[in-house]
Amino acid sequence: MTSEQEALQRARAQMSEENFTAAEQSLLQAMVDLPPNIEIYNLLMELYYKVELFSKVIEYFKQATIKFPDLNLNSYFMVSDNLLKANAIKECELILLLAQKNHPEHVSQTTNKLLELYMHPATSPLLLFNFIKNNYCNISIPTDISIVILNRLFKAELLKECQEFFIFMFNTSMGDIHRKKVLLKEYLPKIKDPEEILTLFEKLKRIGLQLEPAIYFSLSSYLIMLNAKDEAKQILEEGIENEPKSALLFKEALDLIHESSEPSKTLKKLDELSSN
Repeated sequence: MTSEQEALQRARAQMSEENFTAAEQSLLQAMVDLPPNIEIYNLLMELYYKVELFSKVIEYFKQATIKFPDLNLNSYFMVSDNLLKANAIKECELILLLAQKNHPEHVSQTTNKLLELYMHPATSPLLLFNFIKNNYCNISIPTDISIVILNRLFKAELLKECQEFFIFMFNTSMGDIHRKKVLLKEYLPKIKDPEEILTLFEKLKRIGLQLEPAIYFSLSSYLIMLNAKDEAKQILEEGIENEPKSALLFKEALDLIHESSEPSKTLKKLDELSSN
């Protein structure tokens, strides 16, 4: 048995007996007496997890990255995952920022791990929003996660940020009409003022995206639910002008609003048009 193996065996035995002070001393002494050994660092960090000295985990992991500069990204992620499980949010963030610094070639992976961290309920929704805003080029946000973020921002009464995030996600959906409709369905019920719907409509037009006919129908359908017929008509009239290929469908919807006194019938037709 080598000296390294003896030191590790002794420290593990002391840890199993919950004699953590003796185990710590054994491992620290092994670091002095023996050549650099990643297993000794790993066991020392495991000890500090057990006694919840997370600042010590950071200290010795940083030392390990200096002694073993070829540590791969998974080593960073394993430490950060353990810290996150222990709700050591700040320490987890430090490890991931260190990974980002030491592995610039994997910026997309480290940024998405940071997003996972900022999604943790213990973090501030505003911090989450600002992180996304500053790193959007390197982040991939699935639709279901974007809905969770929308709701977190709304519940935190960060209404401006909630809308900005919605517009960002809508903009990055490109030609994915299904994703756009899902986002709209989730976001629109957060707005109760018809004028705000029209303002949102103008913002969506200004970002330079072509708004598919289904988006016009979804917006006008929600306005009908708010009993805002004039605003719904305004959107459909713009649809005729902006999407001439679908002009007949927009005119059909307008005629229905003019003629029908039954909102449920109008909604059913608009929803049908939105689904096509």
